Amino acid sequence: MKAIPTAPTPTAIFNEALAFHQAGQIRQATALYRQLLQVQPHNADVIWLLGSIECQLGHLEQGAALLERLRAVGALGGNRA
Repeated sequence: MKAIPTAPTPTAIFNEALAFHQAGQIRQATALYRQLLQVQPHNADVIWLLGSIECQLGHLEQGAALLERLRAVGALGGNRA
């Protein structure tokens, strides 16, 4: 009997995205961060990392919008989910 494949958990996706990010593979990291935001729209870590990437790439409006979103979700108080 074959095992039914399971979807990766948000934690697994985050870890993969972070590994891509740290390796300089920004396109792959960005895609995974965006995927995570679909299921965890208030994840402060993901919002911060994606906003930072956007700013680094010169996409200042997108980066600023994400960083404003970070403030709106109360990330400075530690809200991560």
